[in-house]
Amino acid sequence: MTATQIILPARLASSRLPEKLLQKVAGKSVLQHTYETAMRSRFASGGVVVALDDPRLADEVESFGGRWIMTPTECASGTDRVAFVAAQFPEIEIFVNVQSDEPELDPGAIDAVCRAILQDPSADMSTAGTAIRNADSLFDPGIVKIVMADFVDQTPDPPNDGAGTAAGSKNRAGKGRAVYFSR
Repeated sequence: MTATQIILPARLASSRLPEKLLQKVAGKSVLQHTYETAMRSRFASGGVVVALDDPRLADEVESFGGRWIMTPTECASGTDRVAFVAAQFPEIEIFVNVQSDEPELDPGAIDAVCRAILQDPSADMSTAGTAIRNADSLFDPGIVKIVMADFVDQTPDPPNDGAGTAAGSKNRAGKGRAVYFSR
């Protein structure tokens, strides 16, 4: 099997829900639920590493026996945190970026994006998405948009049905997972 590492980029500051990763749901933190779910992926052979930015998150990860790496303050995004951790694992071929605030994540979704990149030798990245079905979601800046085969951005592609709605649009909402090939 191809060497794979799942990385959960974790940032304590959140503008919508402060310290959401430490919030308890059914007795466990959001971060712990996401970590345990990611561990159930068939591609978690290398385990899961939390790429974090705060000692309180490190304490939380240690409390449930997880692995973590502190990232520098210069890492402004989750992608930056994943890249920082990836640089420390030169033997790994595939890095899986799973957003750390996805406690209800289906491990099968991780498996699907990993299989997709393995099936296409020319692919450098794979991501999961779902169709955007309403205009509110289409114009919500908090929802990452995926325009198929073009680019990934947080601004919507103009609807192409002539009615100004999301119907018929190429827009897809990102599902918080991305897989990168290390080449």
